[in-house]
Amino acid sequence: MNSTFARVRPSWPVQIFMALIITSMVAAVAVVAAASIIGEQGRSIVMLNGIVSDSMCGSTHVTKKDGEAECTRDCVKWGADYALMVGKKMYILKGHPAELDKFAGGEVVVKGEMVRRNTIVVEWVTPTSENAGTAPDKVISVTYISNSRDRLPALLGPNYAWN
Repeated sequence: MNSTFARVRPSWPVQIFMALIITSMVAAVAVVAAASIIGEQGRSIVMLNGIVSDSMCGSTHVTKKDGEAECTRDCVKWGADYALMVGKKMYILKGHPAELDKFAGGEVVVKGEMVRRNTIVVEWVTPTSENAGTAPDKVISVTYISNSRDRLPALLGPNYAWN
């Protein structure tokens, strides 16, 4: 059986190189797919009601003579992050330091994006209606960031509008 076409097998270095190229391409596709899935699942928009504190003291402030507000400001000056205490749960707050400083020790409503299990990137912060004296009469404007759009109306109540 003479065949005019003979099958030529590549040398072993070429075979190893081709296997590495194919493996690298499959791994790159898997990493990109996993990163996009994890990135979308790990983030959601939240609104929480709590007390502005710091990540060092939480709800047990050391300098009680100065009050919670001054202790929070001092701890932030010493390197702590602003935090929101919701019961005994602490959420680290990132962004809007001037507003958080103004409301230190007070009860607020914080809206932001949950980027880790206990870290929120603050979009806005406002005092609760009890501290402000009257309920806010402004319309809350929401920018859609993640796949939590179906849950937001229940969180925001009747006064909201989509951007």
